[in-house]
Amino acid sequence: FLADGAGSVSQGGEGATLAVNEAMAYMSQKVQGGELGLNDILATDIVLTVRQRLFAEAEAKELAVRDFACTFLGLISSANGTLIMQIGDGGVVVDFGHGLQLPLTPMVGEYANMTHFITDEDAVSRLETFTSTERVHKVAAFTDGIQRLALN
Repeated sequence: FLADGAGSVSQGGEGATLAVNEAMAYMSQKVQGGELGLNDILATDIVLTVRQRLFAEAEAKELAVRDFACTFLGLISSANGTLIMQIGDGGVVVDFGHGLQLPLTPMVGEYANMTHFITDEDAVSRLETFTSTERVHKVAAFTDGIQRLALN
């Protein structure tokens, strides 16, 4: 999992850390519980769980949830297949053994230098996923900081 805090908010870095930690904790529980489907349902459940954690943190600190805004990307791969999920810019490059590919295009907002965040009201509907029956051989994930360099 990878998250990048919005630079325009006070708690973006903390939001990114909480998002990744919550996603990892959720997946640890799912893996211990047995087999899981690498599909849109899992991706949505992860996003909802992360959002719940960010909303709880905002409430505990008496801040707006937008103060914890961050992009969110994830990849889960096993012998059963691969799931990639994304809200916001950045990207996940994979190699299934056939060369590098970027299955999901980095999201952009309405204006230049804008994107979407996991804390946005419409985050679940903006969630993009990619699934494959193949296991990833190599992966690289990046945030918008090196996005132009990585894609060119």
